[in-house]
Amino acid sequence: MNHSSSSNRGSVYLVTVITVAAIVSMVLIGVRLRTATNTTQAIITEMTESNVSLLDVTELALQTIASDSIWPDTAQSGTIFPTIKPFNLEDAVYTGTVTDADTDLLPTPDTTTYRLNLSSTNNSVTSAAQIDLLSSKADYKKTVKNLEAVFYWPLNETNLPSQALDQLSVNNHGDYLVSTVAADSINDEGAPVPFFNDANDHIEVPWDWSFKQKNGTITLWINPAGTERNQNYSFIGMDYTAGGNPSLNMSVYLNGITAYIDDDNSWGGENFTMTSTDIVNPGTWYHIALAWGTKGLCIYVDGVLESAKASNTDGISTRFASQGGEQPLRLGAGFYTGSSSTPDDGFEGSVAHVAYFSRALTAADVAGLAAIRPDLRTYSLVDDSWVQVFE
Repeated sequence: MNHSSSSNRGSVYLVTVITVAAIVSMVLIGVRLRTATNTTQAIITEMTESNVSLLDVTELALQTIASDSIWPDTAQSGTIFPTIKPFNLEDAVYTGTVTDADTDLLPTPDTTTYRLNLSSTNNSVTSAAQIDLLSSKADYKKTVKNLEAVFYWPLNETNLPSQALDQLSVNNHGDYLVSTVAADSINDEGAPVPFFNDANDHIEVPWDWSFKQKNGTITLWINPAGTERNQNYSFIGMDYTAGGNPSLNMSVYLNGITAYIDDDNSWGGENFTMTSTDIVNPGTWYHIALAWGTKGLCIYVDGVLESAKASNTDGISTRFASQGGEQPLRLGAGFYTGSSSTPDDGFEGSVAHVAYFSRALTAADVAGLAAIRPDLRTYSLVDDSWVQVFE
């Protein structure tokens, strides 16, 4: 097998979730308005046509949000639809803007409640409405911390960063060797992720003694892009000693996942384990977990145990720095472990949400983590937030 180099590519995927129930509730709002008290009913009768158009534009807004792959970013421009200017649809003229419901200013990346401001003009009669959407997503940082993670790198940096920030420690930020790989792609939940091309554009996290774990686990998400099935694409690695053999490595090979753990600078078949071939495909995101320690070496893919080697009870170790040890942890690259020379080897694709644990997670722990989509935002209508005004 060959080690890798590549050209850049990436994908944009669907992100938001708006339930059918949310859209149905909009129709029910219209029903309640049209069956209101006599005083209100007189107004509703006069404005029926415009009111129906307003319900239409609200439904269109929700559908637009549901199909926008990067809605939180789009919302920061203050618009719901492709243009902030009024646009025609059949006999009505529609507008739609969005603000932060808590500040009445433009939304920011930290906005949790969005206020949709909608209007419809039909036959020179304008009606307007606003409704609030609550945005939520999993607290992945809290989840991994509760499972005894010592480091967590989301790898969601933007704007040509110099560092990949660790969310659990102030001292273990990684260094981007090439800042342009950051946010060079978007995952299937609409969040920015790095895109790596070869062995020279990865992230290096300086050595920390917490890396040295007799029992431990690494979990992460990967989206391989390399299409050469017989090539080796390493996505995480750490040398036992500079120029020596790795203590840790994971790679994609034959569309399967290989893992290598060693604690004495040796090289041999006893250090490896590999899943079945053809279980990961380019262009698809997978949750990967590697657990090691006294109970053996285990690889999980999407929460399912795909390979186990009980005889390899090695842990992560190193020589002292004065002997060439204490090497950085590589994210987005590693080593070609198919030969005793173990040269540098790179990844083609994206890596996200890397967590490093101080214990070997159980199968149930891994399955629970794999079930979480860290960047997935869901939206729900805020109760009693609908306000309608006729002009």
